Amino acid sequence: FHMWTPDVYEGAPTPVTAFMSVAVKAGAFLAFFRVFSVAFEGAYEVWWTILWWLAVLTMVFGNLIATVQVSVKRMLAYSGIAHAGYLMVAIVVANSTASAGLLFYLLTYTLMNIGAFAIVILVSGEGEDRLEIEDYAGFGWRQPLLGVLLTVFLLSLAGFPGTGGFMAKVYLLQGAMESNFVYLSVILVLTTVASYWYYLRVAWFMWMKDAPPDVAVEPIQVSLAMRVALVACVVLILYLGVFPGATLALARSSVSVLSALRPELIGLVP
Repeated sequence: FHMWTPDVYEGAPTPVTAFMSVAVKAGAFLAFFRVFSVAFEGAYEVWWTILWWLAVLTMVFGNLIATVQVSVKRMLAYSGIAHAGYLMVAIVVANSTASAGLLFYLLTYTLMNIGAFAIVILVSGEGEDRLEIEDYAGFGWRQPLLGVLLTVFLLSLAGFPGTGGFMAKVYLLQGAMESNFVYLSVILVLTTVASYWYYLRVAWFMWMKDAPPDVAVEPIQVSLAMRVALVACVVLILYLGVFPGATLALARSSVSVLSALRPELIGLVP
């Protein structure tokens, strides 16, 4: 079901792509979670195997294809497919820890993906002509603030310790282990490690490669409001990575409320 994603992400204006990558995915997975955790709860033994395989294929395929991309937008598109696989793990596991982890993951993913796409928008400009990974060569030294911020977003997307992305994956992994989904847990860890390659590749170009001397790079003008918004996203990501307890407690209480709702009252069953 993924084939439309890379072409749409690459062809659409970057702000539209950012909206699709976060809002559409979050809404779809919340609806998916609600339907399968309530309406289809009694048929869990029937559908969990199907979703298990979908989660595995999504994690593996998304990460493998993302490793060979040269376009930042296509790389983020395929990595978004992989993140959909991580989110599906919570639905397969179907316990309170994984469900709270799903909400925590969606919050963190929103912050880090919107932040990453915001910087991609700034780099590409109105003509959207700087979308290759090689275009980021030397970017960190030319734009230190944006370089540091994008590096944090990429590390969080990869699940690097100390970031919200890491804790989000930890909660999904904890939920999977609580329900004895050992193989699913191993695949989640391995695909997360594999994602380090393509996320850190962008960071490597930013900090370790020099821009070609024959290429003129215009300085990026960033408004104060944009700077504040990006810094706020990074602060929240680091806060969620170091002090996740309060947010996770809120996610757990939200799951408890959702679980207490009777399906017939919200129209899921007649």
